[in-house]
Amino acid sequence: MLSLILMSVLIYVFNVQLVKKSYWTWTETIYIRADGSVDPTDAPIFSADNITYSLTDNIIGDFTQIGSKVIILERDNIVFDGAGYTIQGARGEPRGIFLTGRSNVTIKNTTIKSFYIGIHLYKSPNNNISGNNMINNELSIVVYNSSKNNISCNNVKNNYYGIFIRYSSSNSISGNNITKNHDGIFLWASSNDKFYHNNFIGNTHQVSNYLGDPSGGYYEPPSISTWDDGYPSGGNYWSDYAGLDAKQDGIGDTPYIIDEYNKDNYPLMGAQSPVEPSPLLFWALIGVGIIVSVGTIYFFKKRKATNSAPHTKKLESKKHTRPVTHSHSVSHTHAHAYVRKARIEVNARALVVCCLWLYVGDGCFDSLFSLEGFSLT
Repeated sequence: MLSLILMSVLIYVFNVQLVKKSYWTWTETIYIRADGSVDPTDAPIFSADNITYSLTDNIIGDFTQIGSKVIILERDNIVFDGAGYTIQGARGEPRGIFLTGRSNVTIKNTTIKSFYIGIHLYKSPNNNISGNNMINNELSIVVYNSSKNNISCNNVKNNYYGIFIRYSSSNSISGNNITKNHDGIFLWASSNDKFYHNNFIGNTHQVSNYLGDPSGGYYEPPSISTWDDGYPSGGNYWSDYAGLDAKQDGIGDTPYIIDEYNKDNYPLMGAQSPVEPSPLLFWALIGVGIIVSVGTIYFFKKRKATNSAPHTKKLESKKHTRPVTHSHSVSHTHAHAYVRKARIEVNARALVVCCLWLYVGDGCFDSLFSLEGFSLT
């Protein structure tokens, strides 16, 4: 019972989805057509109402034809729910999910990895990209000639370009983890976008502002945007911010300077939610749960066996000593001593195993929680 409770808590906290060990091989483009149909019909996408479309399996492939795309959305006013599954390409030319001229489309809960472009919005306003894992792509999310889109609560990690915005304006980018990319944000002649409550951690260039090639006589206008949500809401967390917080209000006392055109007036002193769960913490909790559960079962079984065993003590009288056998219980003092000893034993075992779990857990994590096994999203 304790194990079931612990696993339920872990699944809720870490959003762990148990995905069956399978995948759908991508050999042709999948369309969600304007009439609501899915083409081809055997694609792993299900919809009961032609509004919400959910993946039912992982999609992987090695199709590198120039300009190819895995999924093209041709219908407005829909929700594409990855349901925790993965769409994986070959990091060649292909694109993961492509929208052109679409509006009011939500793309969520999908891991998209190893593409040239993960999600591509072209001339597509008023869309929502949220809760996705964008990993190991050349360009993770591209917003091109598109305005008034919301990009929020995504994990954008280990891409060359994290979020790439070109000839676009009035987009909202908030609550994203943008980590370990070459360029966290790449701006190209795009202004009046708003960035706030994002975590910029360990990117080679946190933000790049493309101005063309002045030496060759080619110029692009600078991108000028808003980088905070005012005070006291604050701006973004920057891992390379060196300012102080003398007021201790969680906001840096001096602005974070991005370039001569952009600055975060209220840089945050700590990373904001959502944050990516630590694999070590996950494995530690799993280890504690298993050991405590096994130890509890062991404790009660041993106590039961002890209680049912005969216990002999001597009753002394003036004339003789005789053994008296009790088959139902141990003394109160002995029981308490046994409980203390058992608890110490269980806790010691849990501590040892947790230390071992922390030592090996990081290496085991990637192999166990892989595309073909479990999925941690």
